[in-house]
Amino acid sequence: MGIASAALASVIAEISTALLVMIITLVKVDLKKYNLFRFPKLKLSIIEGIMDVAGFIMILFFVSILSWFSFFTIIEKKGERNLDYYFTITSKSTTKTIWSTEYI
Repeated sequence: MGIASAALASVIAEISTALLVMIITLVKVDLKKYNLFRFPKLKLSIIEGIMDVAGFIMILFFVSILSWFSFFTIIEKKGERNLDYYFTITSKSTTKTIWSTEYI
């Protein structure tokens, strides 16, 4: 049947399992005891504190991913041969690094 059918079967299995777990939880578990499906109000002061700490790191991560994406897009536009050159150079430099640091 192919990979597409296997992927579809996997998605259907995951959705049916999630629905089964939800139904069993709603029927057999005391919702008030565990405070399930009750969400507290959002406190903006907590969100601001998290963003003060994590905001710069999120921007840095985004810039890092954007730079690698741009790099690989430029190489891919150049053609298949340049991409082969890149992988050959990086694999040889990685091997050289491994061998040179092994006996230190």
